[in-house]
Amino acid sequence: MSVDTEPERLRERPLELPSLQFKNLNISVKKQIALIERRSEVLITTYPFEQKKTIIQIVNFLRDEVLIHLEWEEKVLYPAIDRKVTTSRSEKFTSGMRYEHNIIRRWFLDLDNETKLRYPDARRFSYQAAQLIGLLKAHLEKEEELLLPILDTTMSPQQFHDEILFD
Repeated sequence: MSVDTEPERLRERPLELPSLQFKNLNISVKKQIALIERRSEVLITTYPFEQKKTIIQIVNFLRDEVLIHLEWEEKVLYPAIDRKVTTSRSEKFTSGMRYEHNIIRRWFLDLDNETKLRYPDARRFSYQAAQLIGLLKAHLEKEEELLLPILDTTMSPQQFHDEILFD
């Protein structure tokens, strides 16, 4: 009689998780967010003309990368998760994440308003950017630790690729 030391769930699980490619993309986003975080932290120590330039660059990144990513999540990723998870309530499983998106958009608008000022308040911008960055980091962590495992256990890597990455 042989003793099976490998748990059943590990044998059934593919070596490559379906969401691995998505998680790898998130690594790039996290690096960019870390760069933005460092730039916003030192913002108040730079000259005013550099402050305005940096503020505009940070806001452009958030608009061009983060806000577009939020839209994609709402159109592709969250509906896929909602289809996999049924709840007894009428609200969607991803409603909390969608609500965070609204907060992110609102806080982004506060930062964007600073770019319209002739002399933006670098201290206020830095503080608000730090809050938004903290929320973004937490949001990405929840996505990876709570939502993606749902798809990892209900989809093959090929399904994930076809339905999520290239919908």
